[in-house]
Amino acid sequence: LGQTFLDPGLHPQRHTGKPLSPTEVDILRRLARGDTVSEIAQRTMRSVSTISTHKKNAMVKIGLNSDAELIALGVMN
Repeated sequence: LGQTFLDPGLHPQRHTGKPLSPTEVDILRRLARGDTVSEIAQRTMRSVSTISTHKKNAMVKIGLNSDAELIALGVMN
């Protein structure tokens, strides 16, 4: 309940093993739902730059290199 499930075999060589922060999980969930970085920034009252940084950091932690990989992964609850 309330966990993020990621395929551990996706890119094991690139996965950092560091846990995602609650903010990173929230942003990835919103992106997976189809929200844009700009929409997330507006809704969370943060800058586009801040949201982009959280997104980038989260993607590095889980071993993703592109938005296409993020969409394919389908971050789930």
